[in-house]
Amino acid sequence: MRYKTKLALQIFIAGSVMLSIILYAGYKYNYNKAIQHELDHTYFSVEKAAVSIEQRLLEKVKTNQTLSITPIIVNALKLSNNTFGSLSEKERNEKIDLQNEKWISTDDKDDAFIHEYTHNIVANHLKKQQNNLREEYGEIFLTNKYGTLVASTAKLTTFAHEHKYWWQGAFNKGLGCIFFDDRGYDESVDGYVLGIVIPIKEDNEIIGMLKVNLNIIRFNQ
Repeated sequence: MRYKTKLALQIFIAGSVMLSIILYAGYKYNYNKAIQHELDHTYFSVEKAAVSIEQRLLEKVKTNQTLSITPIIVNALKLSNNTFGSLSEKERNEKIDLQNEKWISTDDKDDAFIHEYTHNIVANHLKKQQNNLREEYGEIFLTNKYGTLVASTAKLTTFAHEHKYWWQGAFNKGLGCIFFDDRGYDESVDGYVLGIVIPIKEDNEIIGMLKVNLNIIRFNQ
């Protein structure tokens, strides 16, 4: 009797262990399958969103590339480049430094010197673009090939921009490329913007840079 009881107990224990293993294996299989399903779904959703964002970005780039080669902008760049290009390198650097210092030290947005760049014909042209696509843009501004300001829709922090990483990124050692700048907060739209820097070329030479800050809050609207 003891032998039969002992054998039955061993069989019961062995069966219980095997059943536990089978149940755990089934649970683990279903758990991993559910996780993989969620991962696949998430990957698909992210990939779909990425494609959509890429398409939207390409649309924005094309729109602003068209803006960058309008005659009013190209002509203004030529005039500005001729003015600075007629100086020696030393004279040009001194002039840029003086104007940059004057710009930074001037807090009054209505100052005559500031108005030369925020209310000229090109600045007004850029403001029309802003108004045409309301709430789409933050600041828009144009620099010549020396990185100095030609026109802007608002007073910027500095007058000179050649030393900035986004300017150098778009300049790309003279080859030029579209550069995306994670600009951050922009007071003009009271929100966050993504910067697009577009090199403007003539005869395969960079003659200026157009920087457009896009309001990313309205980006997918």
